[in-house]
Amino acid sequence: SNEEEAVRILARDTGVPEDFLAPAYSARVHRQMDVSFAPRRLRLLEAKVDHLVNQGFIEEPIDLEAFVDERPLNAALARRNEAARQRA
Repeated sequence: SNEEEAVRILARDTGVPEDFLAPAYSARVHRQMDVSFAPRRLRLLEAKVDHLVNQGFIEEPIDLEAFVDERPLNAALARRNEAARQRA
C-alpha cells in the first residue's frame, strides 16, 4: 500500500527502523509527508531546532527566516502543477 511504501521510504531516508517511525513521528506519518513552508510547519521546525539546541546537538540557534528560501519549492510546485494540467 502507499502507507507501507511511505514508511519504507522514510525509514530508508532517515536511517530510522520502520517500527520506530510511528513512536518517533506519529502513526499518521504517511499522511504528513507533504512539503510546505506553511507557518505551522515553520513553527514546528523552530520547536525542533530549539529542542536540538537545548539538548546540545546544535551549538547555535538557526534563524529560520534567514535560512528558509521558498522560491525553489514554489518553482518546483509550479512546474509540477503545470505538468499535471498538461496531462489532464
